[in-house]
Amino acid sequence: MKHTILFLLVSLLAVSCGKQIGQKDGVVIVKVGDNTLTKERLEAEMPPSLSAEDSLIYAEKIIRSWIGDILMYDLASQNMSNKQEVENLLEEYRKSLVVYQYQAHLINEKLSKEINEEEMLRYFEANEDRFKLDQVLVTGLFLKIPIDAPQVSSVREWYKSSAPAALEKIEKYSIQNAVVYEYFYDNWVDYNEIADNLPFYDNTKKVSRNMHIELKDSDFHYFVNIKDCLQIGDNAPYDYAKASIKEIIINQRKKDFLKNVEDDLYQTALGNGQIIFKDK
Repeated sequence: MKHTILFLLVSLLAVSCGKQIGQKDGVVIVKVGDNTLTKERLEAEMPPSLSAEDSLIYAEKIIRSWIGDILMYDLASQNMSNKQEVENLLEEYRKSLVVYQYQAHLINEKLSKEINEEEMLRYFEANEDRFKLDQVLVTGLFLKIPIDAPQVSSVREWYKSSAPAALEKIEKYSIQNAVVYEYFYDNWVDYNEIADNLPFYDNTKKVSRNMHIELKDSDFHYFVNIKDCLQIGDNAPYDYAKASIKEIIINQRKKDFLKNVEDDLYQTALGNGQIIFKDK
């Protein structure tokens, strides 16, 4: 079987050179009953940039898998005892798929996804308790410099301050010396993203406001200034919850839109006599 497939593939490369790809029937590679696998379909499933040898190996796997699927389907169809049940399930699935595709088309065509800041802020203020943190958030600064960097004693003073003068000194210093300089005094970040960059640090240690962390290993100094923090279970800040709020509002719009479409369809069908309730 393996040699047969390889022979087919090698022969195909030579025979199909003069045949236009994309013509009606395509170049048939293998046929099982009434089912055919074409060169065009095989090429569509092949990953790009394979060597000639790897292409033959990968193509053989696709062909064997395709043949196996056809044979197993034929065997199952011939020996299935609950054919009507399967047909009913397929019909229900077909209906659901058609409805889903049409609803998606309606939503993309007619439902606006533009949500203004005011609407999101109103939702947040009315539902603030719904947005609880499942991770610690912090604001502050993270600095990583080589172990032999100059002015380390000065950096120890600067990083602890959020005063503009100290921050300006750190920024100028970092251009020449820092491996990592992250400024996040004005936005909340997941503390784990910072802690993961620290050596020998206990991530379970409680984080608090105005907390200073200084560590070093054989290669680097690490400085972290935690200006503010929010703990697990606290209400999430608006900026952090914003993406979730937008998704919630869009999903609610979708539900309301589809409910209105269904109601309109029902009332129209009822009015034109398409729906008839039979008396018992």
